[in-house]
Amino acid sequence: MTKLIDILRALVGEMRCRLFDWRHHVHTCGNVELEELTITSENMHHGVFYEPTHPKLLFEVLSSLDISYERYALVDLGSGKGRVLLVASEFPFLEVRGVEFARELHEWARENIRQYRSGAQKTRNVWSIHGDAIELEFPTSPFVLFLNNPFGPAVLVPILRRLRQTLTIHPRDVIIVYATPRYGDLIERETMLTCVERSRYHNTYRTRRPTDTRACSAVSTTVPQYQMRKAHSTTSGEDPPQVDPRSAYLEGQRSDSSSMRRSLRVLSTFCLLASVASADAKNAFVLWRHFVPKDNPEDNDARLWHAEPKTTTKEQCESEVKEYQALDPGLEKLRFDASGRAYRIEYQCLLDTVDPRGPKGSR
Repeated sequence: MTKLIDILRALVGEMRCRLFDWRHHVHTCGNVELEELTITSENMHHGVFYEPTHPKLLFEVLSSLDISYERYALVDLGSGKGRVLLVASEFPFLEVRGVEFARELHEWARENIRQYRSGAQKTRNVWSIHGDAIELEFPTSPFVLFLNNPFGPAVLVPILRRLRQTLTIHPRDVIIVYATPRYGDLIERETMLTCVERSRYHNTYRTRRPTDTRACSAVSTTVPQYQMRKAHSTTSGEDPPQVDPRSAYLEGQRSDSSSMRRSLRVLSTFCLLASVASADAKNAFVLWRHFVPKDNPEDNDARLWHAEPKTTTKEQCESEVKEYQALDPGLEKLRFDASGRAYRIEYQCLLDTVDPRGPKGSR
């Protein structure tokens, strides 16, 4: 069941990402390994493969920022194909810039910025910079720094130390949104920023303000998205629209109705994807490596079976077996463990619902 849920989540996430690209005439989906790209930076081995941030997370995080967007720049380090830049352009930021050290990703981002179509776009002051994040000059205005785990400590620490230095020389409000915050502890250690929100997918850090009482341990309260859209569309210095308290009941009724329709859509999508995932699981195969003892070929000890960590079609699985056989013509030769016991290796393609070690999920 857990595996099915993971499949459904992956399918829904991929569907939403593809929909974002289709709706806005861009191409931001798909992971890309660094080895496939042209990178001249010495920091390549500290980088992480390209994986786009989910658009829903971006809209929610940027909507929840307690700022006057017109006064702030947004900077995305390791901006890849530019999805963060595109979503940020729907907020009235002073400027939006990304830094990417892979030439192909940078070119993708430039094309996506040029092609992006959205009636909600609030700024066109958006660009991608081809360069190394470690050499970035920070904006002189207050700014939001976005990170989606783009690199390791060898690059992150020097950037954070330069940030601390620039804030000492020129104090200003800075917010770091760190998605997949693998090295989040370094931010508070190396800068004057404090963690103000921790969620399942990201942490938020901010220059400490006297009026700021939030902390990472606190549960964040998210303002409904339709209210946030109103808030971020106001001009600088303008008060947000006032709501007539007498309309609260009707607003609640509309909200309940909208939630019901949304729930029905999600349920129907879930059922459709469940049927697809179930059908896919029935046709999924796993490649198993079996170490067969020479002295007891019938021994079915679970430790003698090793599964490849993925599922494939039967044709793909059988093709992988042939590749193993081609790479190691001596499969029939005996292997010996530390105690001198002899084994030969067999490869088997089995349905994902079959576990040769015993009942599925029993071990």
